[in-house]
Amino acid sequence: MPQENQPLESQATSQDYGRQLEQLLTQAMAEASSAADLKVNLLREETCLRPENEQPQTQTAWIARATGEVADTDQANAALDAAAGYLTAQGWELKNETTAQTGDVRKLYFRHGDLGATAAHHTIGGPGTVVLSFSSPCLDHPDDHRMVRSEQDPEYGKNSQYYDDGA
Repeated sequence: MPQENQPLESQATSQDYGRQLEQLLTQAMAEASSAADLKVNLLREETCLRPENEQPQTQTAWIARATGEVADTDQANAALDAAAGYLTAQGWELKNETTAQTGDVRKLYFRHGDLGATAAHHTIGGPGTVVLSFSSPCLDHPDDHRMVRSEQDPEYGKNSQYYDDGA
């Protein structure tokens, strides 16, 4: 397994990406926790294919996302800055930062190898929400591939046609 601050090699498996995104999300949440109480709301493999595709499990990416409400822009910026500090210390490159007066107040986009990360403050219908998200590239799989959820994913253990975690 690669060290935390090293990108995965091009031969990385879906499991490798899942472990790395789980670790990244957990640590980024811990760094931002002094400013915002974030909760995992997604940490799983998801299809990269269109909804009408009959074999969505044959091309997937890992997606990790945590969100938390904030009281104001100062609190949101503190959480984003903490997460950004962690990512840059781990070798991530800030590719873009946008600010606006409405909607997405501030959004930071990072890259590290073939992984992407976004730290954002959204204000729709209230003081706002901080969102941290990570994504892996899409990988091709055989027809019998079963998608996986992290134990931290709120839907972990809910068996479905494509997931059988927690069984």
